[in-house]
Amino acid sequence: MGVLPSGPFSTLIRLPFDSTNANARFDHSLGRSHALRGVYEFLKQERSNVRDLDLPERLSTGTVEQHSLRLSDTGSVGERVVNEIRFHTEWVTTGTSSASSAPTTIVQGAFNAGGAGLDNARRSRESELIDHVSFGRGRHSFKVGGQVDSGWYTYTDHSNLAGTFTFPGLVSYQAGRPQQFAQRSGSGVAQFNQFLFGAYAQDDIRLRKNLSLSVGVRWESQTHVTGHGNPAPRVGFAWAPFRSGRTTFRGGAGIFYQWLGADLFAQTMLLDGTRQSDLVLANPGYPDPFSGGPPPAALPGSITTLAPQTNQPYVMRGSIGLQQQVTKYFMLMTDVRLQRGVHLLDGRSFLRPDGGRTLEIESAAVSSNRGWMVMVSPAPSGGFGKRFFWYVNYLCSQVLNETDNPQQPPANSFDRHGDWGPSSNDVRHRFSAMLSGSPGRGFQLGTLFRATSASPYNITAGADLNRDTILNDRPAGIGRNNARGSGLIDLGSRVSWSHGVGTRKGPAEPTRSLVRIGGDSPNIPEFGSGAKPDAPQPILRYQFYAQAFNLLNHGNLTNYVGVITSPLFGNATAALPGRRLELGVKLSF
Repeated sequence: MGVLPSGPFSTLIRLPFDSTNANARFDHSLGRSHALRGVYEFLKQERSNVRDLDLPERLSTGTVEQHSLRLSDTGSVGERVVNEIRFHTEWVTTGTSSASSAPTTIVQGAFNAGGAGLDNARRSRESELIDHVSFGRGRHSFKVGGQVDSGWYTYTDHSNLAGTFTFPGLVSYQAGRPQQFAQRSGSGVAQFNQFLFGAYAQDDIRLRKNLSLSVGVRWESQTHVTGHGNPAPRVGFAWAPFRSGRTTFRGGAGIFYQWLGADLFAQTMLLDGTRQSDLVLANPGYPDPFSGGPPPAALPGSITTLAPQTNQPYVMRGSIGLQQQVTKYFMLMTDVRLQRGVHLLDGRSFLRPDGGRTLEIESAAVSSNRGWMVMVSPAPSGGFGKRFFWYVNYLCSQVLNETDNPQQPPANSFDRHGDWGPSSNDVRHRFSAMLSGSPGRGFQLGTLFRATSASPYNITAGADLNRDTILNDRPAGIGRNNARGSGLIDLGSRVSWSHGVGTRKGPAEPTRSLVRIGGDSPNIPEFGSGAKPDAPQPILRYQFYAQAFNLLNHGNLTNYVGVITSPLFGNATAALPGRRLELGVKLSF
């Protein structure tokens, strides 16, 4: 949905999606105490896409090809030591291409025309090696381990070579007066490797029969950032003060580091001014942006760099809660949680002496997260037994930060704290309820209900008020993410019947498949066959199922327009999918 000079437009666009996947698994016993497992997975996808406010000519196609191999060995070493080692490696190739190579035209909050301006590829090989060792001595249960991640990457990017015209609104578009023209130039190829390291030690201490304490520390480091000694201490406790054992207090606190992602680091290599740069012109000509001006080679470009003293971001988390068995059938859990982010990645834009602009990625932003959760679920010894699982959950939270994207600098780069406000995922109220289980005779069912309050969106002026070439300025007196859209209501259900044919030697493996209900709904567990762990496996199992997405057919509106120069200001331009019913058959062997 959008608005053209001739009036509103809305159209259906066919978006093909092809997917092929395959996997193989093996299990092998290495003596009496060790089990070796391996999984190979292959995935190939091709998906067409258009974004909000796009005309059909803005179609683009994304491709993914992935090979993944996982190996693990778990077993005892001696009588008291258990060791688990896991290795994971994957080769991934992704790419995006545009159906049209024409220049892009963006009329803020109205419509987008021309080519999508996308032409990029990414090839990577990532490997991860993790080892855990656990052993006990008296009241102590020790765990130690380490992790080494490595990645090799090649990025190729020739996006926006035709350039992008940006208009503040329909009036300026009809007059042929864009406010900005941006064009990328140069050879966009970057190759690099990245290594991540981690090690931890933890001691779970049983101080009394009803009191346990857990203390530990984790050390993490990675390439491309400074400060390679990053200790992260953590502590937790569980205390059941009464003889009945129905009441348990739990709490914990710790520091948790985050990684600098390969995709963000790749942008600092590609847009370094040597490989590529972005030319940005204010008030250009149209359709020739250089009419009456100097050629592109004579104009300085915008680049992206990584600040010299960039540290690993981290968050400090703490929580305290209560678990209470109310009756024989119900368990109540509640907790209060606090989190503060420190040295979070953000961007700062500044003008260079040559007249070009630099976006510097640095670790200087902060965030705050406060929440209260309450949940009701079956008691361990009551409820519906082992055939069913259910819960009812409510979360009230507030998430504030200074940035949602380090590649989007604050409205005023000299006043980062002026962008302090709600995070883009600051959804204050979240309610969910789930029921899943196996009533018997091969039937399985699952249902999930969700309701949330509105998420925020940003209000912008539609113009470069401070002349920093970045179109994220807000009207005077309006903070970041100051507006709210509408909430979400979603109900999804699934019912299935399974039957096995034949008998395979060896015990059955308990299986759980994941069913996605609704457009962006979380996965809900579907109990598998309901077979006991020691029951024989069937050679062939077939399943008939019916499932419903957005069963209430509620209109969940999204993508609210925050540009005040748009005729759609304050309105939604998209919605999550409506009611959809699906029937299917699944075979497993």
